Amino acid sequence: MLSSTGDGDRSVQRAVDRASIADNMALYAHGVDEARYDLVSSSFVEDGVLHVPNMPSLVGRENIRDTLAAAGLKRREAGGQIFQRHSLSLSRLDIKGDTASGETYFHVMTELGVDHSGRYVDRLVRCGDGWLFAERTVFVEYIQAQSRFLSPSLAAVAVVDTRLS
Repeated sequence: MLSSTGDGDRSVQRAVDRASIADNMALYAHGVDEARYDLVSSSFVEDGVLHVPNMPSLVGRENIRDTLAAAGLKRREAGGQIFQRHSLSLSRLDIKGDTASGETYFHVMTELGVDHSGRYVDRLVRCGDGWLFAERTVFVEYIQAQSRFLSPSLAAVAVVDTRLS
């Protein structure tokens, strides 16, 4: 039952915000999986920042789109990165007004099974009725020994951290 103090309204808005953030996270993941870097870049604000291992920080939608597309093309030319699917799991979100921060675990499946996994650390902002990334940092915490990303021809253009420590 909704209270007359407006707590119910805040709860509904919180649920709407969380669903909108989840939609944006899914847009990013589908874009990466389908090599649709226009989708990936559209999940960011115009001057958004993407931090990925083995690359300088990517600033701005156009830079994110063009840099990831070039790396994807190099991987395909080297014979890799044909099939992958992201699975997003536990998310912790802290929403305060028109900003949010959070951390989400991910697993990337290829024909080998779980190829690599890690977490996304995000800072988001409300844009109109939705949410977009202001900043996303990718942390790869596991990569299997047979991963395509570890092959010498692909390691130089991998968008995962291929250093095993």
